[in-house]
Amino acid sequence: MFGGSLAVSALLNLLHAHTTAMVAVTVVLWAGRLRDIGRSAWWVLAIVALLAVSTIAAWSLGEDIAVGVGTLVELVIVGVLGAIPGQPGPNRFGPPPGQPSVAQTANVFS
Repeated sequence: MFGGSLAVSALLNLLHAHTTAMVAVTVVLWAGRLRDIGRSAWWVLAIVALLAVSTIAAWSLGEDIAVGVGTLVELVIVGVLGAIPGQPGPNRFGPPPGQPSVAQTANVFS
């Protein structure tokens, strides 16, 4: 009996670590995408707040519905962020990914 609860506890700890890692990766990716479209990474807080409010509001309808609503809101956010084209040239956060900066280009030709 004790071994079973220890295994469940270890599995839950692993699940929490995985969830924390996925949230961190998601925030970093959203911040990079926001910078690509010329917005500050602080907008991630607004996105997380929207996701939290929608999930908490749906929680009154049940846990399964709250998870579904949270997932749907996240999919819409990812879709919108993916549909907005990035700025073609450098912005205040630097050059677009994959495009070398002026300093890097100058080093190649010097």
